[in-house]
Order: sequence, then C-alpha cells, then structure tokens
Amino acid sequence: GGTTGGESVKGRTKGGERKTGDAASPETKPETEAESLEAKAKPEDRWHSAQSLNASLGSTLSRVELMVASGSDWVWARRLMASLFWLSWISLVSGALLVIVRSPECNPPPGSTGGTTGIKHQLHHIKMLHMRAIIIGPIHQYKPDDRNKTNLKSIDMIYGNIQNFRYLIKSANTRGIIFFLLFVGDNIHNVFLQFGNPYKGHIVSLVSENLGKLIALIMFTLPGTPIIYYGDEIGLEDYQVITTLPTLVTSQLGFFKKELESLKYGSFRKVLNETTYFAYTRQWNAHGILAVLNFGDTIHVDFTASGLPLTSLLILSSSLGLQCQIVNMKNLAIPSLEAYMLKYYVLD
Repeated sequence: GGTTGGESVKGRTKGGERKTGDAASPETKPETEAESLEAKAKPEDRWHSAQSLNASLGSTLSRVELMVASGSDWVWARRLMASLFWLSWISLVSGALLVIVRSPECNPPPGSTGGTTGIKHQLHHIKMLHMRAIIIGPIHQYKPDDRNKTNLKSIDMIYGNIQNFRYLIKSANTRGIIFFLLFVGDNIHNVFLQFGNPYKGHIVSLVSENLGKLIALIMFTLPGTPIIYYGDEIGLEDYQVITTLPTLVTSQLGFFKKELESLKYGSFRKVLNETTYFAYTRQWNAHGILAVLNFGDTIHVDFTASGLPLTSLLILSSSLGLQCQIVNMKNLAIPSLEAYMLKYYVLD
C-alpha cells in the first residue's frame, strides 16, 4: 500500500493489528532461559518429558523447573553418572572373580594323606611362603613298650619308607629348602651310651669338684652349643645328689652364654696353651671375652704380651662366682684349679 506521513507499513498481525519497525516489541522477548527452551521444543514433547521427570523425582515441581531439569545438559550428566556406577560395579565383580580364579587350591592333591609323600606335594606351596627350612620328626621306627625295636636307620611305615624320604630330600634341595630331623631320645640309651647314664659318667664323679667347674666353663665358652647330661649342672654324682657350687656356676655360665654376643658369635683365638694352664679369647667387634683355666699351681701371666689391653673386667670366678673387679693384665694371678672369665674392650 501507500505511505502516509512518511511512515512505511511493514504488515499486519494475525489479529489485524499493525507492526511497525524491524525489532519486536519488548513484551514479546523471552524473559528466562526456561521460557526460551519451552519456545524451542514442541509443546507435547516438553510436557511429556516434564511429567516423566516429575514422576521420577517423586516431588512436585513447577512446569518451568521441570523444563530446565529435562534439558540436554542434565540428561547427559545423569547418563554419565549411571554409566560410572555400572562400570564400578562390573569392575568390582570382575576383580573378585579374578582373585577366586587365581587363588591356590585348598584341597590337597589326590593320594596325599600325609607323611613324606604329603610333604613332597606341598613343597611348591612352602616355597611360595618363602620358607627355607622344615623340621619334621621323629619318624624313625620305635615302639614305646619295646626298646629293642628302636631302629634309627628305618622310617616308621606310618610316614612312608626310606625311598620316599630320599625323594623328599632331593626335591626339597632343588628348591633350596633344608630339612631338620627332630630327635627325641626316648628308649635309645642303648644307642647313645657316650652321653652318660644315671649310673655312671657324671663329671663330679669322674674328676674333683674344682676341675668339674673348670670343665663347665670350657663347655660354655668354647664355640658351639654346650651339651651336658642332666644332673651335672647341680653336681649330681653317681648314686647320690649333693649340693655344690657347680649349681651357681652353671646357671651363671648359661646367662653369659645367652646374653654376651662374644660367646654367641665371636671368633676363637688361642692365647696360651701350656701344660698346666690354657687361655683363649672369643671376640665380636670391640667386645671380647678371655677365658683362663689353671689346672696346676698358682701362676702369674702377662696377657698384654699377647695383644690384650692393660686392664680387663673380671666377671666370673669358678670358686667365687660372679665378680665385678678390674684387674691388671700385666701380671694376672690365677690360683690353683681356678678358672677366670674376663671381659675386655678393644679401642681403635
């Protein structure tokens, strides 16, 4: 149409009203993001999505809030969280199944009911536990009521036979495992008579009381494990019991053997070896023990000439028991039939 008053008519609205200008009026502009989303989606789709979300949340939300919650960003967030949940659950189940499959069998192999054969089948499992030694026994043949049936060269049929035992030892050695046979000395006194018996062989019955103390000191200070027949530690004689000082000396020697590293791990060095007296050292790092045993008359010895320090600590005397006395090693006097244990330190 024509123009009136210099104004152009852009067109008419559906209701017959005129719209002028290129921009829409402020009243028709969407006010919120929810209204913008609502304007873009189809009405029926937006309504069904909002109703489904409202039912899943179990709460009553406004139509605008439901439109925002059903947006594409929230939908992807919910899908991502659901995916992570199921992935975590599947990973846990898979890990549990893997542990069950990789675990060793609990049931023993068929045919292994114990004895040497049963141990042989378990060597692989024992090696996996990083064990390096096995103690078994006693497995030798014996009868508690018949001492003549004891045979240390054969194996009781309950545990197998000698061939199975040898095969067990060979299989263990290939895996670096050592076997120790536990020995219980019941009803075998006819085999080991050299250890003594209740009727003869006690130290106090063989030598004098003072020499018995010297022998006890030698056994507890030399390298190795001291072995004595029961009764010798209390001065037991053949056929009778007497109360003597070896009781105290033996208990004190046992204490030093347990506590002093020099007596447990120290190196052995012979200092003096004469006809009537004997001296040696046990040294570990800077700590040392000097044992002096005099089987003859009273003597005076210069131990500094053998490389020992000028002074030492006397900790035990065979006749006086425990001592704590600093002595001069330049001219040390040892009485007759006496044994000394002295402690010294080596200074760099």
